[in-house]
Amino acid sequence: MPVNSAENQVSESTVRVGLLGAGAIAPVHAQILPAIPGIRLVGVADVDYAKAQRVAGSAKTAAFSSLEEMLREAQPDAVHILLPPERHAMSALKCLAANKHVFVEKPLCTTQAECRELDAAAKQYGRLVGVNHNVTFSSAFLRLVDIIRQRRLGALQHVSVFWSVPFGLGTYGSALYQQEGPGAVILETGPHPLSLIVRLLGSVRSASALASHDTQSFPDTWQVSLTCERGTAQCFIAIGRPRLEMRIHAIGEDGTATADLGLGHVAVSENTSYSPVFYRSAELFGMARSFAKASCSDLFTRLRRVSTGGVANDGSVIMRSSIAAFYEALRTGSEPKASLAEGTAVVAACRKIIAAGQSLPSKEEPWLAKAS
Repeated sequence: MPVNSAENQVSESTVRVGLLGAGAIAPVHAQILPAIPGIRLVGVADVDYAKAQRVAGSAKTAAFSSLEEMLREAQPDAVHILLPPERHAMSALKCLAANKHVFVEKPLCTTQAECRELDAAAKQYGRLVGVNHNVTFSSAFLRLVDIIRQRRLGALQHVSVFWSVPFGLGTYGSALYQQEGPGAVILETGPHPLSLIVRLLGSVRSASALASHDTQSFPDTWQVSLTCERGTAQCFIAIGRPRLEMRIHAIGEDGTATADLGLGHVAVSENTSYSPVFYRSAELFGMARSFAKASCSDLFTRLRRVSTGGVANDGSVIMRSSIAAFYEALRTGSEPKASLAEGTAVVAACRKIIAAGQSLPSKEEPWLAKAS
């Protein structure tokens, strides 16, 4: 959404923020917000009032049993939408109509039509909308972006993302599955790797998908091929696996680079006339040097979190960076890095992938289809 600085820029005074939804992610937001200068958490709302009380009590703020009550009593300037995906659009529209800025957990919405409604409402009420594409704030991904911008790889041509996580659809996965069927996996987990692809290559124009499942009732393994604005991409998504793996491989006309989000490391291989043995050895030396720069305690923390299936190496840091970036955009009247437009492009990509899987012949067979 093009941002009008006169309408969206806020003063230097404290920004009052409310949380809508007291599920698993709410305590993370509640812990991060007070640590951001100029932000004050003024309330937590949930239809399950006991859950709202628990989160609000830990954060030493007020609890409410509805969005309307929080808007009326706490009067926030911005609201974080932390509800199941199918309720994002409706709740965000209510907040925008009340002249509140909105920060939405991924996915932004579940359909492109809902995204268009949000865009129209944001423009109508002059409010800012951001989406929590937090993995795009990973230190390794940001270094990869810098390497690409420096043209060390030449023109970017292709991106491959490997995304394997040890958890399933989440606390509200069953409700999302009832509404979306097998595509629930893509809407719930897909925005993480797809936001990386969209940030690097632009919007997705067409998709082919191969999905299969083992013991679960929904496909838990997806192999996706994408044609994007500025190149092609592949994405492997697996959920419920024992290991956490999050890697991005970028191929340019003059070199390649691999970012490991779990280890926080980026390896670059630039075209050279030297023997492959030489430049592969240089890559290994670079990796060893990057690890040596980290303190022993930091390296232990990274290894422990990855081995136990926890968040990425800097999980709390990237969440804070994602949220802080939204409020920085709010203060300056600029477009958030994880903008409404980017959120819409990610939802559109999800929909293309889901459409590519609609020809599933049976639960025992993988789907193979193409959507443009």
